Amino acid sequence: MPSALELQEGQVFAGQFRVLRPLAQGGMGAVYVVEQLSTGKKRALKLMLPSAAVVDGTRRFEQEARTSSLIPSEHVVDVIAAGVEGPERVPWLAMELLEGESLESYLDRTGPLSPDQTYEILAQLCHCLSAAHDLGVVHRDLKPDNIFLAHSRSASGEFMVKVLDFGLATVLEPNSRNTTALGSPLWMAPEQTQTNEPISLGTDVWAMGLIVFRMLSGRHYWRAIDGSLGSLLREVVIDPLPAASARSRELGGAELPAGFDEWFEQCVVRFPAYRFDHARSAWEALQPVLVRAGAMPQAQRSLSARPPTVALRGAEDEPPTEKISGITGLNASKTLLSPSGNALSAASSPERDAGRTQPDSKPRRRLMSALALIAVLGVATALWSRRGTLAASEHASALADTVSAAVPPAATAPAPSLPVVAPRASDAPDARAPLPNLTAPEPISSVPSARARTNRPAPKPEKLGPPAASAKPEKPTTLPDLL
Repeated sequence: MPSALELQEGQVFAGQFRVLRPLAQGGMGAVYVVEQLSTGKKRALKLMLPSAAVVDGTRRFEQEARTSSLIPSEHVVDVIAAGVEGPERVPWLAMELLEGESLESYLDRTGPLSPDQTYEILAQLCHCLSAAHDLGVVHRDLKPDNIFLAHSRSASGEFMVKVLDFGLATVLEPNSRNTTALGSPLWMAPEQTQTNEPISLGTDVWAMGLIVFRMLSGRHYWRAIDGSLGSLLREVVIDPLPAASARSRELGGAELPAGFDEWFEQCVVRFPAYRFDHARSAWEALQPVLVRAGAMPQAQRSLSARPPTVALRGAEDEPPTEKISGITGLNASKTLLSPSGNALSAASSPERDAGRTQPDSKPRRRLMSALALIAVLGVATALWSRRGTLAASEHASALADTVSAAVPPAATAPAPSLPVVAPRASDAPDARAPLPNLTAPEPISSVPSARARTNRPAPKPEKLGPPAASAKPEKPTTLPDLL
């Protein structure tokens, strides 16, 4: 079998990948662009040299495949398949093909990032790290070269952040310790520089602090970046750690936001117990620092990008409207918006208006007539109810007057004693005079006392006649009279 660095274009690897072209190579292996025969989709095929596989390489490839598939985040590169091929036992991984560049390459090209750009990248990066830390997975090789800014396939952002190379990842156990001094010296925590040191989630937090410093300042934190490995390790393990803003000014970097020094100090501290204990905790503490410096979260950025909604005015001051395919829209100076905020049509032109069929106006006139009739009916009903109420009130008043005239009022003081006088014939009431339709009272033989009048019940009318002519209600106003 040819070497891992010598695959030829058109060659079929592992019975399912056709080699298209080489993508990258290094001292440990190579990456090729291949076509997956079963789906026709392009993939990235990562191979490791047999010489590198001897030093725990096979285990690292298998671990990367398993760990990447376990982390529930879209910001972890998808591993499609993995295995060991040929008599030389070459480990390989087939992954999704990403188009873009690494964060390190992006920083070399653009220089320091704004707080808003930093926020957008870190929001995605910390989503991946938080999901990994929730499972107790420590990346152990976090660095800008392993953070890939892939071209976005959605409208949610400029790019999609993908975290690569979980080959050194460790699943924490009660006594997890560093067995080998592995990692990138510029980003590794002090506990990674020697064996038998405990590994924790804070190992990734150390690297995260250095990465954010690199993004905001445009510089590496360590002075000995171009010096010897011994000088670099001395800075990492022994020398005092200056504040982030002081180091950025010393190296000629950009000004750092207010409050960043305190956050950085809780990330890049040699004792793991003093660091943030989780990537989510570190990110939640950094967010307000970036927002105060001018960063705008993605949700607010999406809301601010929406077109403003034009408030519709009343019918009395509404400008002339145009008819678009039977729909009444705003005038030509505005845009008709759908419920989702998308522009459906802009200002009309005379050419389009010339060929547009005007809808019939008769239905509109009928609708207005019906609305006017409903309004008149409402007013008439209200007046009718008011007239009925007044008539009932007048009828009740007339009835009360009739009863009062028929029934003598009770005396409030005892009447003086008078001699009994027989009624004369001339004093008798005229039989021809009309009387109220009441029950005839008993003959009066004497004038009763006040007590007798008080205890005796008042005579009750058998049947009340119609009210006097003056108490009759006027003829109610009818709907035709109003109209």
